[in-house]
Amino acid sequence: ELEQDGSFPAGRGEKAAPVGITALGALAYMAAGSAPERGPHGQELARAIDYILSRTAPPDHPVHPGYIADEGDPASRTHGHGLATLALAQAWSMSPRSARGRRIDAALALATQRIEVSQGLEGGWAYSPVRGLEHEGSVTICLVQALRAARNVGLRVDPEVIVRAVNYVKELQDEAGGFRYKLGHETVTVA
Repeated sequence: ELEQDGSFPAGRGEKAAPVGITALGALAYMAAGSAPERGPHGQELARAIDYILSRTAPPDHPVHPGYIADEGDPASRTHGHGLATLALAQAWSMSPRSARGRRIDAALALATQRIEVSQGLEGGWAYSPVRGLEHEGSVTICLVQALRAARNVGLRVDPEVIVRAVNYVKELQDEAGGFRYKLGHETVTVA
């Protein structure tokens, strides 16, 4: 059952991840055939999407416009932002002309821009929505998937951002075909 604010129950304390968990739950509802306010989980999905929308920083945010985050979520960070952006893209494709669809459109554009402007200097992304020297493979893949979803629903995604991300991921691959956690980190894991 969803929390009062529309999020999925998502742990407590340092392990709380309501943005990421709610985005994954919304994606699961949509994959099972529900749309916001339609289908067996339409009402829950609408509440989850509204939660994500309510956590999207407005365009006049002084630090991170478009960043999808929750003060009570120390764990999701940019992984959660990527998953939430992906969920918004999927939800928008189901009802683009509705009032919610217009809100999703605006939030999706901001969230996509946040991803683009926070790409790291090496071509990957890190746990915070800022451009810098930090980067990590799983965050990068999560954000690239979000960019692809945004592009699939008609948003313009800077092709140079994609080229840099693809090059980054190629550089992560080792000789045996595995992928490193990040550049300069030789350990290859299943993750």
